[in-house]
Amino acid sequence: MQAFGAIVVTVQTKADRWKLLSEGVEKYNWFPTSPFFGPPVGSNPYGIEGYKSLAYELAESFDWLVPDWIVLPICYGDALFGMWRGFNELIDAGLVGKMPRFVAAEIYGSLTAAIADGSDIVPFVDKNYDTAATSISAQQSTYQALATLRKTSGLPVTVSEDELLNCGTLLSSREGLFVEPAAAAALAATIQLRRNGTISHSDSVVCVLTAGGLKAPTFQTQAASKPIGGVGSVTAVVDAVRLQRRIDLQTGSRLSQ
Repeated sequence: MQAFGAIVVTVQTKADRWKLLSEGVEKYNWFPTSPFFGPPVGSNPYGIEGYKSLAYELAESFDWLVPDWIVLPICYGDALFGMWRGFNELIDAGLVGKMPRFVAAEIYGSLTAAIADGSDIVPFVDKNYDTAATSISAQQSTYQALATLRKTSGLPVTVSEDELLNCGTLLSSREGLFVEPAAAAALAATIQLRRNGTISHSDSVVCVLTAGGLKAPTFQTQAASKPIGGVGSVTAVVDAVRLQRRIDLQTGSRLSQ
């Protein structure tokens, strides 16, 4: 942000963000592009309108055949709600024939709790551990996210830190996709639902990967193979690489099970 000339201001806590922004909106007519009070209700409406383009591009790339499931990492549910609105417009225009079922991959489980309780209120849940998926680390999602899940016969899935790490490693090693921890939550939720039979083998699924791994470049290094050092000949290098390759293959086999 600073490289592009922005003025960056820091605050002590997350709650202080909303206090500062709310006062700026009221006193100085600031234009907020994110939540500016709590509990949150999602981003600026113009921002949510922008997320509709995800639905347009996805439908076009699928030749107007809508996937059975779309799985997204969820914080306040802006992209989720925006995609739902986008597919509604496509249906109204006669370009697609159905609404996909949406899955909200979350960390602390506020949507999971609301669905379990049959409530229209998304509760504030405990933060029982720190997560690397900071961009979806909200302890309270929004009604718009909950309503979207219910309107599409969707469901929330809570994912663990180990699942994030494993799925991040799978995406990079199997698909060549280096993603941030939050993005790996989409694959983690999909694997959970596939294993318990909610998603069948014949279902088509799209995982929305929300950002690249350079947002958290050290997250996957804890699972990565370490540099090979202290070798003095080509033969020693080849032997070391062969050994590391066997270890990597065994690790990849365990992750994919």
